[in-house]
Amino acid sequence: MHERCEQCGNSTPPWDIIHCGFGDGTCELLCTSCFNARIAEAELERGPIRFLAFACSDLSKKLLDFVDVVSADGWEYALVYV
Repeated sequence: MHERCEQCGNSTPPWDIIHCGFGDGTCELLCTSCFNARIAEAELERGPIRFLAFACSDLSKKLLDFVDVVSADGWEYALVYV
């Protein structure tokens, strides 16, 4: 089942959709192209971006992988479920 990218509106297969929570408190489903554009824009605005991978488990003990996207000045740009 395809989901729709909330930025470009394209129907996107599940392996190419990214669930993002941004530093401003918003959450969006983005296709890879739109996510990459957002990260590039953030890097231009705030300086170099770091990607910090980590995992945690949900209440059912299922391990979930995340990537925290943080700017050089420590501002958290996005939390991505992968």
